[in-house]
Formats: sequence, C-alpha cells, structure tokens
Amino acid sequence: MVSNQRNHASPTGDTTASSKEKATTVSFKQFMSMQSPVFTKDSSPDKAEEWIGEIKRIFELLKMLEGDK
Repeated sequence: MVSNQRNHASPTGDTTASSKEKATTVSFKQFMSMQSPVFTKDSSPDKAEEWIGEIKRIFELLKMLEGDK
C-alpha cells in the first residue's frame, strides 16, 4: 500500500522549468524579424566572434530549440 502511494504521489519542490529550459520552435519569419547581423567575409577573427555572439543572443531571446539552431 505504501508503495502504491509513492507511485501516485505528486512531485515536490519547484516544478517550473527555467527560461533556458522553455525552448520553443521558431519560424524563419520570427528569426528574420530580429534583424540578425549579416556576416561578410572578413580577415578579422574578432569580427567573426562578434557575429557569432550576436546570433547566439538572438537564439537565446527567441528561446530556440537546440536542434533548430
């Protein structure tokens, strides 16, 4: 009987997911509406890192699923 009660017990503690865990599917239109920066060929690695950082920030703002990135 105790075993049966444990199996049906409700979870305790905080059951809400953090904002990073609440990922959503994002459409191409939504992504483009963020006016993401365009990367053009550049010999500076700093420019590439800056572009990657901007794109990652957009992914976070949109709470994109990992597989959609």
